[in-house]
Amino acid sequence: MEEILGIDVGATGIKGAIVDIEKGELITERIKYPTPKPATPQSMTEVMKKLIADFDWKGKPVGIGFPAIIKEGVSLSASNIDDTWLNFPIVGFLNKKLKCPVSVINDADAAGLAEKTFGGGSEKDGLVILLTLGTGIGSALFYNGVLLPNTELGHLKFGDTVMNNLGAKGIPFVFLIDFEMKKIVISTKWDQNADIKFQMNGFGNQSDQAKSCEVPFLETFPISRTQYQKKFELVKSEIQAGNSFLLNLSSQSKIVTNLSLEDIYHSTEARYKICLDNQFVCFSPEIFVQINRGRICSFPMKGTIDASVENAAEILLNDHKELSEHYTIVDLIRNDLSRVVRNVKVDRFRYIDKIATSQKDLLQVSSEISGQLPEGYANNIGSILFELLPAGSISGAPKVKTVEIIQEAEAQDRGYYTGICGYFDGVNLDSGVMIRFIEKVNDELYYRSGGGITSLSDMEAEYQEMLDKVYLPMSKNHSQKSTMHQSINNES
Repeated sequence: MEEILGIDVGATGIKGAIVDIEKGELITERIKYPTPKPATPQSMTEVMKKLIADFDWKGKPVGIGFPAIIKEGVSLSASNIDDTWLNFPIVGFLNKKLKCPVSVINDADAAGLAEKTFGGGSEKDGLVILLTLGTGIGSALFYNGVLLPNTELGHLKFGDTVMNNLGAKGIPFVFLIDFEMKKIVISTKWDQNADIKFQMNGFGNQSDQAKSCEVPFLETFPISRTQYQKKFELVKSEIQAGNSFLLNLSSQSKIVTNLSLEDIYHSTEARYKICLDNQFVCFSPEIFVQINRGRICSFPMKGTIDASVENAAEILLNDHKELSEHYTIVDLIRNDLSRVVRNVKVDRFRYIDKIATSQKDLLQVSSEISGQLPEGYANNIGSILFELLPAGSISGAPKVKTVEIIQEAEAQDRGYYTGICGYFDGVNLDSGVMIRFIEKVNDELYYRSGGGITSLSDMEAEYQEMLDKVYLPMSKNHSQKSTMHQSINNES
């Protein structure tokens, strides 16, 4: 007889019993404790420890049905429990805290597996659906005996729903959404030790004090011209076929530096700075959308030039290719905003910002586009954001087909690169596009950069723009004490 301690976590109660998993029967009576309020990882773990002690089950296997989407050991939603469980490494955390081998599954899926194995669904083929009715409604779905996990009703597209609920209650939150909209982080609680370090237009949870005293250097190894040309020509052929008018093509450049991701976060200056748990650091100048008392604004950036070039601003503003690209992206953003607001207008067209970097200064062209959201917009704050994604400035036009071409040309997911980050303060929202981005892959660092491709694009110029965007915008205090060195391997 194979036994485990089964724990069922619910919104109002946490129940446990010893289970014969060969017969699907309870061996003991159930013990139930009230679910603590708030139902945080720490408070709920203490209840689970009580159940382990009650059954004298220390060090033995525990199976937990949990009210969340569970994928690769991470809880990706939080149904009727504290939202600190969102994007939380639940399996690793409980293994460590309970000191038992732990398996965690969505609670409705657990009920479905029991019913399909031992109950009324055991002899059913084709499509089988189990509904669970409790504090909420859950579901488990089987097709020809195979579980399709995490289909709990209301959880398939949880990011916008969670944001809408928080917005309706006026609860502030910080969020990250990746380009593919697969990895979503939403947090209502942040402190100095949070996995997410951020500064966004002066609001954040970390000081900007640099921790490294070393003289920083950055050595860059971009893809070769030949490699870039292959991707570029694929994109140009799609544009010439009429499948896209503007496409943002990006590449990875391996970098070597004596700075850690956290050092880079603290040493750089940018409008939006993010460092996520030793996974990536981002220092972006680009606004996605800002909402202030119902007025929503977007500031697409298109067009970059080395500020040291003679008459740089004049050259940039008179460049026919850059002008065409900017017209396209402004029209795309106007259309995007018109899906969520009325009376969309262009407030400023092609104004120039100067961006200071560790290597050289750049001039960047942007426009400002705005509209007025309806009353009660906070109730739909998540739906508004997801309706506008992915950001037009880093995808292209027409958006759906262009994203398909991007996936073919780049041959990998972008992940958080060119996704968005931001915060909602209970009334207003600020968000940025996650460009100027360094990620850690197998203990190596890669810088992601790119630019817009149109029918007028020149391969050499686009390759150079991709290189120009590999930089660290060092803070003034830090840059006065150090010199940044960069060597670029341009082998073809």
